[in-house]
Amino acid sequence: MIKNTHLFTLIFCFITLTNKVIAEPDLHNSKERIMTNPCYFKVDKLVRDHILLGKGVITHEQVLTPDDFIAELKKKLVEEAHEVAYAKTQKELTEELADIMEVIHTLAKACEIPLEKIEYMRVKKNIDRGGFEERKYSSFVTLDSTNTEIQYYLDRPDKYPEITAEQAQDLINGKTDER
Repeated sequence: MIKNTHLFTLIFCFITLTNKVIAEPDLHNSKERIMTNPCYFKVDKLVRDHILLGKGVITHEQVLTPDDFIAELKKKLVEEAHEVAYAKTQKELTEELADIMEVIHTLAKACEIPLEKIEYMRVKKNIDRGGFEERKYSSFVTLDSTNTEIQYYLDRPDKYPEITAEQAQDLINGKTDER
């Protein structure tokens, strides 16, 4: 049996010599399909282990180092969070939340953080700070310049830009145009 690296080398040589692409082997019929008009798409992201298996797609992939894997899992978490934001139906939302759970489980395992520790921290934060059941949304905060909490906001200007008193009043009045 030909190893995957040898198979990819053979496929690359075939493409180079004939300008045709052989798709992945059809494991059910033991035949390979020849692509007469191949199309190429840049992916550049972490993908599930069996995402395109048996679909006539050749994936060009590499195995990541542990550090790169963790970095890509963090990017994947952001990607999946964006997909949650755009989910329109309950089914889509359920699927995207399941994807987030998969990434969380994998990232926790890769970082050697037991899921129980994550759950403990979630419950602790809920007890200390509350959850999101009250559906509160903060437009801005006001604090005295001598309050030690101000440093948290000053250290994150991209996330929490300082606004003027007039801009704060506009937010109170429901005006959303930026000045």
